[in-house]
Formats: sequence, C-alpha cells, structure tokens
Amino acid sequence: MATFGHTLLLVKESEFWTRASYYNLNQLIFQTFLVYFIAGLKKTNLDWIGGYSMEKLGYHWVFDGFRIFLTDDQITYFVVHLGGFLLDLTVGFFMLMEFSRPYAFLFCGMFNLMNSRMFAIGMFPYVMIAVMPIFCASDWPKKVLIKLPKLRELIMYDSAPGRSEDSIYTEQEVQPEEQQNDSSDKKSFATTKTLPLTNVRFRHKLTAILFCLYFCLQGFLPYSHSLTKGYNTWTQGLYGYSWDMMVNNWRYVHTTVTVVDKNTSQHFHLDPEAWTRSHRWTHHADMVKQFAHCIQERMAEIHNLKDIELYIDVWLSLNRRFTQR
Repeated sequence: MATFGHTLLLVKESEFWTRASYYNLNQLIFQTFLVYFIAGLKKTNLDWIGGYSMEKLGYHWVFDGFRIFLTDDQITYFVVHLGGFLLDLTVGFFMLMEFSRPYAFLFCGMFNLMNSRMFAIGMFPYVMIAVMPIFCASDWPKKVLIKLPKLRELIMYDSAPGRSEDSIYTEQEVQPEEQQNDSSDKKSFATTKTLPLTNVRFRHKLTAILFCLYFCLQGFLPYSHSLTKGYNTWTQGLYGYSWDMMVNNWRYVHTTVTVVDKNTSQHFHLDPEAWTRSHRWTHHADMVKQFAHCIQERMAEIHNLKDIELYIDVWLSLNRRFTQR
C-alpha cells in the first residue's frame, strides 16, 4: 500500500493545480480492500464452506462456460462457494502487488460483472470495477497521458504542480523528464524528488490519528453484532443490515396471516400477497411490524375494523435446514 506522501492531482483548475495528499488515496484503497477482505472472512462460515448458502445459484446462465466440464451442483460448490471465498479473501492482496495485479483485475472484473447479472444490487458491481485502478501506482494517469498527447493538452498544465498547503515537506526538487520523440508533444511532465520530512505539524499528527481511528472503526463494524444481538432476525449483523455477504439464505415456505376482530372475536384469514407480491418482509422482524401497521390501516379503511389483533405465522428454511417458524 502506498506510503504517506503526495500524488499528482490531474485536475485542471481555474488558476493553479497542486498535489493531493497520499492519505486520500490510501483511504480509498483501504476501504475497497476491506469490502473484499471482510466478505472473505465472513465466508469462513461453515454453511458457506459446506456449500449450503447459495443452493441454486449454479444453475444461472452466467456459468454456462463451466458446464463443459462441471455439473450444476459442482459449479454451485466449487465455483460459487469455494471460488467466491478464495477470491474475496485474496483478491485485495493480489491487486496491491504489481506482478499479480493484471490477473487480479481480470478475475475481479469478471466476478463483479457476473454479480451484476445474478443479483439486483444496483450500481455496486460497476462502482467496484471503476475503483480498481486506485490499486495501481499513483503515477498511472501520467503514463497513460504520455501516450495520448492530444488528451494531455486538454487537461494538463505546462508548469509543474504547486506546493500544497498541507505538505509536510519544506521544498521539492523538480526535474523535467526527457523530451518525447514525438514533435507534436508540446507539454512535458515533471518528476519530483522528495526531500526528508521537516515540517510535521500538530494537524498532520491529528489527521493521522483520525485516519487510524477510522480504519479501526471500519474493521470493527462488521463484527459489532453483539451490540445489537437479537434485533436482526437470524443474522449476526447491524440492525437492519448484515455484513454476512449472502452467507445466510432463506427459502420461503409458507405464511399465514390471521386477523381477529376484538369486538366480535371473529377470525379472518388474509392473503399475505393481498397488498404486496414480495416475501422479503417475512425475513425481517422490523419489516413484519411495518406490514402489520399497513394491514391495520387497510382493514380500518376498507372493512371498518378498527380494533383488531394480528397473528402472523411465517415458515422459512435457512441454508437448507429443516423448516422453522
């Protein structure tokens, strides 16, 4: 991972351009690395390693290429479960190392593209693909723009970047690169040789401390379920959300909704799909409560039943286990 220093900010401003601190880049690298690594750690769950979490995922068309030499059940176990576990756990390290980065980019890109087809997770896989270049050396935009002189003329300045107010270096020795052979190349980049640290202030130390605390917090949150234990149904995650990375998978079996008129003691059986086609609410206790309030409002509005009791009986199977209420 890049050390604390400076990297060129290739953004053209109205009057000047300066260097951006390396900790901004490191924060993005760490945050992206953590997404994969924590997902890998969560997949050490025995249900995932045993191949019980994603029961039917191997039947998806994105795995058609594997069907030449593997069955659907083998794809589900070896590719989805074991392959997903190993990729999440190691791809962050491979993207940090230069010799393995191209191969890691290939597998990581394919992994995210396949996820975009298998799951309705919005922009997430595309964002993860877009941020992969941050694992490259900080001067990779410079190397790209050297080969694109026309584009470079539009976004670059002739002069070297100015010194940032947040810099911890007193001065920098700037040396121009060798001129390119291409006669159309009118602008040259500058390389910098950084001198030793001599200007470390309190705010620099405070920034470093805050970033360390931020990194610790990001590592703690996925394992903070003990603070909210019992409020997230069957998953060990934060309330309303779980970091289990699809380790827990529910198979919907049956739901019975019974409405009791407290004034007449009459019982009514309500179709659970009367006002929603989704069964997602059956998986989360807080959503069941929201659904109950919806039923209460509808029964009062449509049937003039204002004093009711509601009984909801949900049957689900967790990771191929026997059906539970």
